[in-house]
Amino acid sequence: MASALTTGPKRVVVSGAGGQTGKSLFRQLLEDDDFDPIGLVRTETSKVAVLEDCGASKAPSLIVCDVTDEAAVKAALDWTSVDALCICTSGTPRPTGETTEEGRPIFGYPEGGDPEIVDWIGQKHQIDAMAGVASDSVRHVVVCSSMGGTDPDNMLNTLGRTKDPETGKETGGNILLWKRKSEKYLIEKAGASVDSNLRYTIVHPGGLINETGGERELIVGVDDDRVGYGGEGSPRTVPRDDVARVMMEACRSVDIFGNRSFDLRAHEPAAGDEAPAVATDFSKLLDPLEGKNCDYSLGKSM
Repeated sequence: MASALTTGPKRVVVSGAGGQTGKSLFRQLLEDDDFDPIGLVRTETSKVAVLEDCGASKAPSLIVCDVTDEAAVKAALDWTSVDALCICTSGTPRPTGETTEEGRPIFGYPEGGDPEIVDWIGQKHQIDAMAGVASDSVRHVVVCSSMGGTDPDNMLNTLGRTKDPETGKETGGNILLWKRKSEKYLIEKAGASVDSNLRYTIVHPGGLINETGGERELIVGVDDDRVGYGGEGSPRTVPRDDVARVMMEACRSVDIFGNRSFDLRAHEPAAGDEAPAVATDFSKLLDPLEGKNCDYSLGKSM
């Protein structure tokens, strides 16, 4: 049986460590003695911001690296020494300053930051860096993706999409379709051979909210099903800190979280003296799925 790469703290690379979810994950890893994290950020400005945010609890290791540059990813560090890679990079839509006829803001992606480049090409470069190293030890890729991938008409796919007025051809956008393409690529890489030591964990959060983690019961599910997992009308959201915690626990327990793909949401915080305690046994988090994974024959990818 393949073993972990290191005998001491696990060396975990967090890409997108300058983003909100990536920064939360990087901070949590820094505070846990089981891990030796390395953060990848796109710019020196992001590096300074993360250093300031992390404080002086432990000297953070941060590397400036544009994940859309294949050569830069390969040269960023010694990938043979990495136990786990947590991918938190993602295209981030921003208001363009324009509005629709109804007065609603139009969102787009900054130059070089559209989903095809970041969520497909950038993720592929990172996956290849982990998969391209010959090793007898387990290598683990943990991805922060998004719910909604079973619905090609999801509103998120329309962000940044443009139509040529002459031909009517649409280009851009489709962030969930590009994410799904990279997820399928990772799963194929992990299953390339029966002896493959590459493992994957793909987390599909619901709507990400900036609220305190560790205060809500987490809900896992598959295939965007809110009726079967959590009940009809159950919440659509989850705090970023909780998503980061699940990703960290996946790195800690590859035997439990390895080769799993699932959705993640959270109930409203418990309140009152009679409220049940929030469960903290992450070894049982996936039990409600009864072995089910997300079905990639649903929806579509690019």
